[in-house]
Amino acid sequence: AHYCLRPWPWLLVAFVALAMYPEVREMTQNPAMAEELNTKADAGFAWVMRDLSYPGLRGLMLVTFFAAFMSTISTQMNWGASYLVRDVYQRFYHPNATDDELTKASRIISLVVLAAGAIASWIMLDVNIGEVWKILLALGAGTGAVYMLRWFWWRVNAWSEISAMVGSLVFFLLFQNFGPPIRSEEQMVVIAAATMVTWLLVTFITPAESTETLEAFYRKVRPGGPGWKPIAAIAPDVKTDDNLGLSIGAALAASGIVYCTLPGIGLLLFGKYVAGIACLAVAVVFGVIVGYLMRKIGWENVI
Repeated sequence: AHYCLRPWPWLLVAFVALAMYPEVREMTQNPAMAEELNTKADAGFAWVMRDLSYPGLRGLMLVTFFAAFMSTISTQMNWGASYLVRDVYQRFYHPNATDDELTKASRIISLVVLAAGAIASWIMLDVNIGEVWKILLALGAGTGAVYMLRWFWWRVNAWSEISAMVGSLVFFLLFQNFGPPIRSEEQMVVIAAATMVTWLLVTFITPAESTETLEAFYRKVRPGGPGWKPIAAIAPDVKTDDNLGLSIGAALAASGIVYCTLPGIGLLLFGKYVAGIACLAVAVVFGVIVGYLMRKIGWENVI
């Protein structure tokens, strides 16, 4: 539902905006036109709301957007403050801090995070939302592998993740300013590859986590597969998850459900019924495969 159903209302509004306002497509292809009209291509969504919504619904949508904006702001403030308080302040500066001291520090750091976000927003005031999404994609390019492998490979450490996050942004900025004129999709592939090479090098250069930390993690998570053999030898009494291959197969099949259902719904909406039904039929097949693999793994090991 999250990946297959929820995006379609957004996509349909985008298509309506392109049909109602041809200048939106032109502004996307010609940024100079946006400057002449003193607007941006991402205004198309708001124009659809303005021109097609009744006054009451228009007000409700405005309030909804304010609520969504505030929820995002509060999430980022609390999330950022929790990292900085727990992982930086308490760990390196004040390990024996009381709850009152941590609460006071979190309030101060929350304001710092809010101020930093305001400054970043002001700097990006004239940036098209599409460019912002490219930055977010760059921050995720190449980091997915380290986020997954940290569960399956004992050698991944904190520096692996930090170098992946920093490296993806650095490589993106380098490509934006000095890279060859290639498509954004190709650019993301190159950035992801460079980021993966970077964090792998950092992983082998930096020391592994302590044996005590790794053993505690191993006993709590019980990761299966060959990536934890050195720690498994230390804790032979731990019963690990021994269905790694089936789990990966189920994950791939579940991804197949998403990649068939999302375009399948779109094909049905645009009248291409044969292709749409074919996509949904393949999605059903993938669903049956997932159900079969889950039964093989055992539902009690999944839920």
